Amino acid sequence: MKLSNGDISILIGCLGALLLVLGLIWLIRRLRKDPYPYERRPLLTDNEAQFYEVLRPAAEALDLQVLIKMRLADIMAVKSTEKDYMAAFNRIKAKHTDFILTDPETMEVLMGIELDDKSHEQDARIERDIFVDGAYRACGIPLLHVWNPMTTEELLDLIEENL
Repeated sequence: MKLSNGDISILIGCLGALLLVLGLIWLIRRLRKDPYPYERRPLLTDNEAQFYEVLRPAAEALDLQVLIKMRLADIMAVKSTEKDYMAAFNRIKAKHTDFILTDPETMEVLMGIELDDKSHEQDARIERDIFVDGAYRACGIPLLHVWNPMTTEELLDLIEENL
């Protein structure tokens, strides 16, 4: 079957119309897509906020500064002699510690505090905690694992014992 010039013109016109429709659909979807699909969220969970209210007066009593949710990569570095630097860095870049205690004048990291809950009983979380504990030990920084609730006095005693 041979197509006439008129048939070819109609076919080209239909293909052009189809491409135009597809292009318009793509453009509409692109324009409707939110380039900033973000929303505000609290820095602390309810459990962390409750614990922070106990931690803050304990830290003040010891003249320490409290920082929250610090990435491991912000408080420790991969040794310059490490051959597989990127692999080592990748293991710390997305992990964080719930609370960090620092010297308020020098901002030296003195201690990390992990607020544990039921999620720390899961296999993946146990592996993560073992790794994080080892990284802290390698850096010579004490890391406390605590459960909420506890009193300020109990926490103050724990901090003093481990500093």
